[in-house]
Amino acid sequence: MMCSTGIAWCSFTWEAFATLAAGFMAVFAAFIVGLRQTQILMRQAAIQELAVRSELFDRRYENYETVRDFLQAALSLTSEPDQAARDKFFTAKREARFLFGPEVHDGLDLIWKNCSEMFVASSLVAKGFAPEGYDYQAEVKRKYEYFRKTSAAFDGLHDLYHQLKLDI
Repeated sequence: MMCSTGIAWCSFTWEAFATLAAGFMAVFAAFIVGLRQTQILMRQAAIQELAVRSELFDRRYENYETVRDFLQAALSLTSEPDQAARDKFFTAKREARFLFGPEVHDGLDLIWKNCSEMFVASSLVAKGFAPEGYDYQAEVKRKYEYFRKTSAAFDGLHDLYHQLKLDI
């Protein structure tokens, strides 16, 4: 039998074949394990992204609830929101800058301005305060106008917080 001058195929033994086969299997197994680890890492990254999105949603919803509670208290015909509710509103307004786009913060600014005007008008009407040039009927109309604007803001709150809507 003739053997070539490169690899001596005729002297190839079963032990050499077993060594080569084991080496190829080890490389193939390492490749499969590497693929599997890559898939696991991709799943972990997706799970981590969902966790971050879930936490962001929770913080955004908490912000929405704070504003909603403040508006409910502001629209209450019995009294104005207490200082704690106002502080929570200001905190929510400040946090909205970072949790939402600028339109939410600007909307909350407008809500606060309308509520402030409504509170002032309500206070003047309730006290019957009559400084010179004070028109009681005009103040009642002003109170009603800002009450209407605040009520419209409450009704449109879900539109202001449109980023809370889930894309499923």
